[in-house]
This record gives sequence, C-alpha cells and structure tokens, in this order.
Amino acid sequence: MDGLRFSVAINHYNYGRFLPEAIASALAQTHAPLEVIVVDDASTDGSPHWLEQTYGHDPRVRLIFQHENAGQYAAMRAAVDVARGDVVCFLDADDYWAPDHLERLRRAYALPARYDVVYADLAYCGRRSGSWKARFAYWLPQGRDHDAGLSVLAVAFGQRWIGVPTSGISMRRAWARHALDIAPEIAADWRMGADTVLVCNAALRAARTLFLDHPSVHYRFHGDNDSVERESNYARGLRENYRLRRLIAHLRRRLEIDASWLTRVKGEFKSRPQPTAAERDLYLALLRRAPLGPLKKLEHRVSIWRHWWRSVRARPAPSAAAVRLPSSAAAGS
Repeated sequence: MDGLRFSVAINHYNYGRFLPEAIASALAQTHAPLEVIVVDDASTDGSPHWLEQTYGHDPRVRLIFQHENAGQYAAMRAAVDVARGDVVCFLDADDYWAPDHLERLRRAYALPARYDVVYADLAYCGRRSGSWKARFAYWLPQGRDHDAGLSVLAVAFGQRWIGVPTSGISMRRAWARHALDIAPEIAADWRMGADTVLVCNAALRAARTLFLDHPSVHYRFHGDNDSVERESNYARGLRENYRLRRLIAHLRRRLEIDASWLTRVKGEFKSRPQPTAAERDLYLALLRRAPLGPLKKLEHRVSIWRHWWRSVRARPAPSAAAVRLPSSAAAGS
C-alpha cells in the first residue's frame, strides 16, 4: 500500500484569487499525488489563461476546460472520469490542504480494515474559526478517529450520515465513480453542493468509512461560499432539504432499498467498532420501524445495547484510539 496513488480533483469557477494556493497545496504534499486534475468550469475571471500559462506544460497537472458553465457536479464527474489514481481526493478551489494531508490518507487506506472512503476533519479559516468536527460533537467522538462502518440504513431511513464538505472527501476511484452515478434529472439539482451526492451515494452503496480526527484541510469562509449563502436564507434551506429528500428517494429506488432492509439494523450498528451514543440512539429508533415481531425486536435491542456497552468498556483513551494513525503520520504537522 506504500505505492498507493492519489488523484487530486480540483473543481474551479471564478475563484482565481484562491486557486493558486489550492493547487500549490496539492503539489506540495509530503506524499506526492500522481496527478492534480483542475477542471475549469468556464471561468470568466481570467483563470483559464493563467492556468494555461502556469501549468499548461507541467506534467503533474492535467487541465480540463469546460466550454459552458455546468456546475460543481459536472466538474467532479469530468475529473473522476479521467482520474488514474487508486484514490480520488476532492479539493475546492477556495480551500487548501496541510502538507501532510495525503500522507495521512495514505496511512488510513493502508489500515487492515480496508476503508472505501476516508474523510478528514476541516479547520475553518477566513471569516470563521474552529473545526468541522466541533459542530457535530454529539455524533463524532472527540480526540480520536472514528470508524463509521456502514451507513445504508442510517441514510436511507434516518437521513443521518458522517461526512464532510468537498475538500475533506477521498474515495477509492471505483467508489468515486459509483458515487457520482445518478440520473440526469437528479443531477440537475446538484450543480452546487455535489459533495452531498458523493457522501450519500457512497453510504447507500455500503462504503466502509473512516473519519480522521486531525484537521488537515483548511476550509475557507469568504462570503461568496454557496454554503454561507444557504445558512442566511431560510427558504433556500428548505429547498435544500427537499432536494436532499429527492436524492435519497431516487437512490433508494435505484438500489432497491425498501423497508425489509431494516431487519439488518443490529448488523449495521455492529459494523461500527466504537459507536457513539448518538449512533446507538439512531439505530434504536430505526429498530422501532423494522418489520420484525416483538421478540425479534427485543433480541435486536439487546444486541445493540450489548455491543454499545462492550465498546464503551473496551474504548481506549483518546491518545491511543484503535484506528488512530501511527504517530509518525503527524511528523509534518
């Protein structure tokens, strides 16, 4: 696994003031990427010319210029379609990585659990401070990485998942291609915010997921972010919820996920070696909706609680967490 190759997919539209830092951070990784793929989505701020002049002859960088602005989802698809790495790592043009970001991912993908998807925590910069994980303290354990196991039922019936914005997402290449496979009429909803498509589709396809506690991604808030705009507009937030529901309903139909799958509640919960209290409560709630008789539900409930208590007793101190990366991974931090 030391030879694991990474493709970096940068989607870009009119963020010329930030793009140089994003590309430079990808190229300056202590574990060098196989390639950096920059998809310019018909920018009008002079970025295409700058890209050609600066990286047009750089063998480390592959440039894709879209003739019409098609949105983030289309840019991601364009990059993934040509990616050659074993793992695809996504990076928004207005964010940047710490130098050891890919090294941490390399070590995570080399773990015996063989994860399909690895998410990295994000540190806010610009108009905000703190980290992405801190916003979800109830769902994510503090001070250690988190093996989130499988999340098919959690997403399909609970609309709950562990995920991060684009720049903290990485997936094995085959998983990235599957995760961006949605019907055209649904894809039209996701010109922006396509990271949600990646996260939800991978989860519903039973990807095994790891969340890395260390924030090796710098997530920039600068006033033009689409996410910032969403937070300030209630009606738009409601529309976001509706399009999310359409996405999940579409994927459930495509993957033939129906209520009978809820009979696997205890199994999915136990795919998480050290579940949080929030995950325990979610699966107990899903169990109430499962098409099982009273005795079977009782058996599942006891099994969920038993797994929970065993994981609590076996839980290591934060500094010695079971899936924590080896200390040498932090050498560049």
